[in-house]
Amino acid sequence: MTSPSRIHIAVVLVGVVFLPGGCGKSGPVPSSKLRDSAPKATSTKAQASAQTKPVVPAQGAVPNLKIVQKSLAFQWIEKNKPSLKATAREFQGDEISRKGILLDFRGELYDNGKLTTTMTAPKVVVDAEKRTVTATGGVLIKSLVRRTVVRSEWAVWYSRQNKIVGDGGVRWTSEMNGKGRFEGQSAAFEADTALKTITALSSAKGLLPQ
Repeated sequence: MTSPSRIHIAVVLVGVVFLPGGCGKSGPVPSSKLRDSAPKATSTKAQASAQTKPVVPAQGAVPNLKIVQKSLAFQWIEKNKPSLKATAREFQGDEISRKGILLDFRGELYDNGKLTTTMTAPKVVVDAEKRTVTATGGVLIKSLVRRTVVRSEWAVWYSRQNKIVGDGGVRWTSEMNGKGRFEGQSAAFEADTALKTITALSSAKGLLPQ
């Protein structure tokens, strides 16, 4: 794994200028007040110190670290068991939202710590907080326990719910233990992670992650 190729840190400092208010009668200003209000001379050393003094951001201000990294490999762990292992050509994300975009995604999906399925897609959005993987651009899902393959335009894997849903020209094939092959198609589908059970749906309404 290579180190991040670019890290952008943006800190915005806002200055506030206070203007004196109020009004009064016009008239000459006493010389004593002129002397008191005259700017006091400062040494060159003091001026240089004031100019070079670092500006400290307000307490609690946290910069948003945006990361772009090539050739990424990562994994999710749930209850000390692997949930997802994946590689990607490129990763773009930030630490605050805990979301990222992965290009040329290749993932291994686990069910209760057991590898059951693989997923590949040109583009994936991962949500580390909700443990969801949203794949788009043409998704290929293969079960390693049932010899079943599902293709769709997009698909979402809910790791914690052990569920995959998808939409867009859904097609699937399944080997019947040497007794032939079953093929099907639908507008949308819902299945468990291992693709043991696939439910054909006429619409993907309500399936998108919230």
